[in-house]
Amino acid sequence: SSLSWNEHIESIVAKANQSLNIISALRHKLDRTSLETLYNAYTRSKLEYASVIWDNCSNQCKDLLESVQYRAARIVSGAINRTSHSLIYKELGWEPLSERRKKDRLKLYFKMTNGMAPSYLEDLLPTRVDRALRNEGDFNRVTAKTSAHYNSFIPRTTRDWNELDDETKSQGTLKAFSNRLNKDHVSPPKWFNSGCRKYNILHARLRMLCSPLNDHLYSHIHVVDSPACPCGHERENNKHYLMDCPLYDAARQTLFNSLQQIGFECTLANMLYGSAAYSVNKNTQAFNLIQDFIENSERFE
Repeated sequence: SSLSWNEHIESIVAKANQSLNIISALRHKLDRTSLETLYNAYTRSKLEYASVIWDNCSNQCKDLLESVQYRAARIVSGAINRTSHSLIYKELGWEPLSERRKKDRLKLYFKMTNGMAPSYLEDLLPTRVDRALRNEGDFNRVTAKTSAHYNSFIPRTTRDWNELDDETKSQGTLKAFSNRLNKDHVSPPKWFNSGCRKYNILHARLRMLCSPLNDHLYSHIHVVDSPACPCGHERENNKHYLMDCPLYDAARQTLFNSLQQIGFECTLANMLYGSAAYSVNKNTQAFNLIQDFIENSERFE
């Protein structure tokens, strides 16, 4: 019943939050990679255990689960509350839990269609569509009289499976199939983890538009009345702070000289995100220098 599902999800969330409390206590002591590893091992594993069975739970339950991951994402990235979900997930290279559950369902379905699952699961598969009518990798849709059945594993995953392209469905191994599902996934560059934790967080907050810059607090976090810079400029945004503000001219000149010495072009995009045109080592060097500027500017002290 929906009540039992609600109770089950609430239990999962309570246990996940308990483990996340421990990780949160370490948020300023460990780097991003270590915090993410702890989250994956001790919290997300709880949020996803046996999820193919209960993924037809209510939207309210799904939102509750996602709220735990959002909290974890803020801990790992250093983002503040009210930061855009999409910007935090982009920063970390994370997917919503709903998308991860969908991929897990599809991977089990792949195993069922390729003789990699127990026979009692394979027997649940619907019949294949007529090859003369449609793609031979497709299955006939399952008729469902209730929304609970319609959204349960077999009917729902059959619909998701039929929407996959032929190349993905025809992969010969589970690993190859998983790689096809993740072909559009973008992982954050390694240099996003560079520098000491405090200034790494401030650098990340600039990228996520949730820093203490007045434009971020005004336009994105909505907690101040004006986006103006203390210098008088109308908007204290990333470009103004990193490239133009006269309050930080001395520290900025030191930064630009240092970046030029290592052959790193001083553009706003490069200073925020780095560049694939440079090696990991050069990007890491540049990020350390940029974080030195953030410290020396004393803007966020």
